[in-house]
Amino acid sequence: MITVWCVTDDKPGHKSQLVGLVKALAAKMELHCEWLSLQQKQQWPTTAKPDLILAAGSRTHIPALGLRWRYGGKLVILMKPFLPRFCFDLCLLPEHDGIKSNGKLVTTKGAINPVDCSEQSDPQRGLILIGGPSKHYGWVDQQIIEQLMELQRQQPTVVWTLTTSRRTPTTFVPALQAAMRDSAGANSLTIVPFEQTDSAWLLAQYRDCGVIWVTEDSVSMVYESLSSGAATGILSVPRLNQNRVSKGLDQLIVEQLVMQLTEDVSRVRLKHSPLREAERAAEIIIARLL
Repeated sequence: MITVWCVTDDKPGHKSQLVGLVKALAAKMELHCEWLSLQQKQQWPTTAKPDLILAAGSRTHIPALGLRWRYGGKLVILMKPFLPRFCFDLCLLPEHDGIKSNGKLVTTKGAINPVDCSEQSDPQRGLILIGGPSKHYGWVDQQIIEQLMELQRQQPTVVWTLTTSRRTPTTFVPALQAAMRDSAGANSLTIVPFEQTDSAWLLAQYRDCGVIWVTEDSVSMVYESLSSGAATGILSVPRLNQNRVSKGLDQLIVEQLVMQLTEDVSRVRLKHSPLREAERAAEIIIARLL
């Protein structure tokens, strides 16, 4: 058995990466995992020797280095390092960061996540994941609603579940409900506000839904959808700037890994098999470090 310490800043996106990697490692070897939160440093172990230290989030880098210096073990960080790479045993980061794999740095297609490939998804069940405005993306309720109406027109046999996020404007759901009352497809779409969901609910949707559409501002959920094996589409929102993340999404379109509503989605034949980046990362860690 190996001992793994996960150093976390408790940000959901960072923690999700760690959960996905630990899950993939546990599928390949027996391990014991300890979670070390920056918010609870006074409770960190004082007598132990980890085999592997995993850290996600820039604020975790220096504390994780301190743990390795004191207790030993191999140190892996799950993002672009702000310290020299020789400080770490391995760096895992999304390829859209624009850095090529070499030596101690390995790129993944999107951020590592805990979503498994589903063998029981139903192509007649669809999931719609709605984000909201951010520093890189604007938002127009009506633009999204028009795309949802077009999606129902193009895939009329799919029964849809839509959920929002913390960033979704409060005006969106009432506007969508008003549009649905005038739509023949209103009965095929169920709205579940994010307040009524949790990570277990979302994982169940990834498992059961054979088609998933995501607003392009919710980048991590695009890669989670691809990891589930579902046919994945991107709903467009206004881009405030061109950045490495949006370039990564554009590359997914070029590679025909995702759909857009500018084409007839009933005729689209996607070329991807499910992403298994957590599993691939686990294999690399085992081969190189353990």
